[in-house]
Amino acid sequence: MSHELKKFFKVVKSDTDLQSRLFNTHKISEVANIATEYGYQISAIDVLRTQAGRVILLPLGEQEILAAGEKPKTGAQWGRNGNGYLDCTGHWLNQFISWGSIPPANEPSMEEFIELVMEDKSVSKQLEQAKNCNEVANLASKLGFKFDGVLLLKYMASQVLTFNEEKLNALVNGADRR
Repeated sequence: MSHELKKFFKVVKSDTDLQSRLFNTHKISEVANIATEYGYQISAIDVLRTQAGRVILLPLGEQEILAAGEKPKTGAQWGRNGNGYLDCTGHWLNQFISWGSIPPANEPSMEEFIELVMEDKSVSKQLEQAKNCNEVANLASKLGFKFDGVLLLKYMASQVLTFNEEKLNALVNGADRR
């Protein structure tokens, strides 16, 4: 996390109006614009990477809330009305797959599900409708694969930390969202 973003977080912690404003942003880039208004020079990509890192470090209870598509008490999931880059999880998982960005998950059932998505366009279309990590896990379960939404949440957040600028810009701006 950049020094500027750390300083901005300190301001956010003590300003409930600012918290509300950030929560209601539609694009993560809007968060960077608001920070600029407050005199902090941060990029939307820095916000995105920080969100991903914070998701991984959240306590399990907070991760469960986020996996269900809700806003946790911590984690700064700004953009897209508090859902950050994790809204429309099925869409983004499809996008990650299309980018060839799916390394082993160290969870055989999740890896097998991802392979099925890559091979079967009808499953990919069903996946597109999943709004959060738990909905993806529920779809996988209906198809005989067992993993939970929190595992998928952490996996996707870890992938964000490895992306190049082009992919991060696509996530920041919601590119290719249907």
